[in-house]
Amino acid sequence: MIATGDEAASREAWRTIMNPASGETVTFLETAEESGGAHVVLQIEIAPGGGAAPHAHRYETEAFEVLAGTVDLQVGTQRIALAVGGTATVSPETLHGFHNSTAVPATLRVTASPPEHLERGLRATYYMMREGLLPKQPLVAALLLQQGGVYLPPLPRWCYWPLINALARLGRWTGGEAALARYGARPT
Repeated sequence: MIATGDEAASREAWRTIMNPASGETVTFLETAEESGGAHVVLQIEIAPGGGAAPHAHRYETEAFEVLAGTVDLQVGTQRIALAVGGTATVSPETLHGFHNSTAVPATLRVTASPPEHLERGLRATYYMMREGLLPKQPLVAALLLQQGGVYLPPLPRWCYWPLINALARLGRWTGGEAALARYGARPT
């Protein structure tokens, strides 16, 4: 079967998502499916002043490489200014974030493995933000954070995880799984 122009455009549009809050654009250069479950490769266009607040992943190791501009990377308590060609790797459970503090856009390539949680989480978060569902759906957000193993400060982890787990149970009970399922489906 040959795809129509609209179907092909839909598949290509699916590769790129935008965070409506920060303006960063994420393009999936290689998806989890395409890599056979080994990794996901993202290209992130970071607007001046944009970036990702400090957070930690339970499951993924992330390798960062700056392709254009300068990116300030926080890894634990250390701050690193990475210029073009600069790289850094962040292990699971390590608090990290990135920021473009310059007046020009920056481009960052991120390779994450294992890929499943990160890819689904980014897609669901950005789509739900675009549709105005976050932060209006805190139980679904808790379910998403639990499934993705994403820690967001400032609560200490010993307090954060029991709270997220309790809210995620309520999210499941109120149909949150069905709400999340529609955000990761790839166009055929």
